[in-house]
Amino acid sequence: MKQESLAFRRERFKGFAYSRTEKDHADFDPMIAHIQLDWLLSKNIILSDEMAREIKESEFQGVDEECYFKEILARFGRS
Repeated sequence: MKQESLAFRRERFKGFAYSRTEKDHADFDPMIAHIQLDWLLSKNIILSDEMAREIKESEFQGVDEECYFKEILARFGRS
């Protein structure tokens, strides 16, 4: 429930931030995730982060990650 809704209902908002996830995902690379998704959907193969990183370095230099993701979604009938 949003904080504004709680204020309207006169309930106190209590939120938590989990800083551990920031540390755990500091090196997250969306392009690697996109490559893994593409291979999973198109070839039914699960790539490790390292395998996807190697593919990225050899085949995806200069590729826009957002465009690639949208292309994956379009290819598999999701918009």
